[in-house]
Amino acid sequence: MDKIKAFKYHLALSICVISFVSALIVFFWFPFPFLLLDGTWLPLSLVAVIDLILGPFLTLVLINEQKSLREVCFDFCVIFIIQLSALGYGLSQIHGQKIIALVHLDGVFHLVTNEDLKGQKLHSNLGVVTLSKIPLVRIDESPELMSVSSLDTKLMFNTTRYLPVEIQKIKPFFPYSRLPQELKAQIAETKKLKILVGKKRTSVLIFSDSGLVEGIELFPRNYNGLK
Repeated sequence: MDKIKAFKYHLALSICVISFVSALIVFFWFPFPFLLLDGTWLPLSLVAVIDLILGPFLTLVLINEQKSLREVCFDFCVIFIIQLSALGYGLSQIHGQKIIALVHLDGVFHLVTNEDLKGQKLHSNLGVVTLSKIPLVRIDESPELMSVSSLDTKLMFNTTRYLPVEIQKIKPFFPYSRLPQELKAQIAETKKLKILVGKKRTSVLIFSDSGLVEGIELFPRNYNGLK
């Protein structure tokens, strides 16, 4: 088999696979803007680059016109196993960062991932308020609870403490006056606003008077009005 032709076919197949996987991640696992908020675009890029390079490169190295059909089939099986293993490992790491809930604690919302919850399940009654099908929940911050629990990661990641979001229970709201001008042009002054803190970016959640999420906007990277 001609190795250049095999390389081209393998590269085309790898591009198709990566395109499908990227679409799955961008549109279903991390709908906009969660890929930017969480910073998962970096491992996604690495998975894409490694998978695109690894398979076709191994094809160039292993495939030889002098080999028999049996040897060529064996080489392709080895390449397939290596490439599939690399892709599977990368996807498992990305899936661990999939956003499961937006948790309100200490005045702002936080991203909570698969990895954070370590297999815990969310109660079905928590999906009253959602954003891109991701439930918004709050932690019971009553004085009785806070007297025995500090505001630490264990509290935020304990699903037994989760309650449905109620608009009256997540006050105070973020002042409209502190928004940058570019966001003021997109958000009505009458809207109720809450901060959503991501690992890489920060955004503002826009609530209606009834308590439903109407939208989300990213803060500029260099904005200092949150401090």
